[in-house]
Amino acid sequence: MGSTVGSTAGSTAASTRPSTAAGREWVQCVAGDADARLRVLLVPHAGSGVSAYRRWRDHLPPRVELWAACLPGRETRLLDPPVGALPDLLRPLGPAVARWRAASPLPYVLLGHSMGALVAFELARLLTAAGHGPACLVVSGHAAPHLPPENAFHLLPDEEFLRQVLADSGDLGDALDDPRLRELYLPALRADFRLAETYRYVPGPALTCPIVTWSGAADHTVPVEEVRQWSAFTGAPARHRTFPGGHFFPLEEPAAVLSSLAADLRDLVP
Repeated sequence: MGSTVGSTAGSTAASTRPSTAAGREWVQCVAGDADARLRVLLVPHAGSGVSAYRRWRDHLPPRVELWAACLPGRETRLLDPPVGALPDLLRPLGPAVARWRAASPLPYVLLGHSMGALVAFELARLLTAAGHGPACLVVSGHAAPHLPPENAFHLLPDEEFLRQVLADSGDLGDALDDPRLRELYLPALRADFRLAETYRYVPGPALTCPIVTWSGAADHTVPVEEVRQWSAFTGAPARHRTFPGGHFFPLEEPAAVLSSLAADLRDLVP
């Protein structure tokens, strides 16, 4: 499970269907569209936030809005305590997404990369059980949920933890070289790794929506065959895509990723 540190600047855009005041803290619009027919709700990867995906705005399919989950401990929520256990995160995030869903009649897609894939999957289960699940789930750069994590990096001392994260991702830039930035980012980064590395799948009903899985051909942290196994968690059609690049292929080549997404949504989403 890789991670990068996102920018501290929040990414927002106007929308004709804003989230409710109660949900805006958790769900933010990245790219609105007055003629939208579909909304994509993105859950970012570990240590990251909304702004890491701002380049996606230039490559979205027509009539698709992009929204993102804004998690505590980063960007506009930098001073909020980060959450290191998925059940604790879902308790406020689930109702916030449900309110966001209720504010618009448009169908929506849940999309999560790396750690975000686990969060998106459990959100999809929660919302489906409540009767307002996604039209499709896209999970990227993470092994299927029943496969136990191999690492416990979140237990390491700070310096060793950061070395392991850097070795795993190679995409942290200079943010962690600055002691002041490191002090700000480290709690959220460690909490995200703890969330992913302590997650344990609890069996339950299969999803009823299609699942699309993405992996990077050169991603040495997550084998393609482990990503493909997500298909077992839905009773609907499943589709797999492998892209050039390493663990952060969705950020490296957003045009290719979103072009593929557009094709899959045309086929899978009514």
